Amino acid sequence: MGHSVTPTFRVEFTEGRTFPQYIGFNCAAWQTKYAGRPTNENLAKYVEAYHESLKPGNTNWHLCKSASHIPYWNKARIIRQKTGEIVAEWNAPAFMVV
Repeated sequence: MGHSVTPTFRVEFTEGRTFPQYIGFNCAAWQTKYAGRPTNENLAKYVEAYHESLKPGNTNWHLCKSASHIPYWNKARIIRQKTGEIVAEWNAPAFMVV
């Protein structure tokens, strides 16, 4: 039988738009093995990769189709689960070209 493991870090993000028909999530586990240490630079790379995945034909294009818009993030932060400490933060620029 398996067991549950609470990740050390989580990523929280906001999209900036709210649509009742969009059913998504606003939190994910930060996977150090794949994304690296939880730093501002690695978080920026993570967000950039997510935004790239939303383009037509890419992995998360289905999210855009179901939401009827492209759900780009405008804020993201990595939080240490045990203490609630924010260890990294990313804010979208005023005008973001993706």
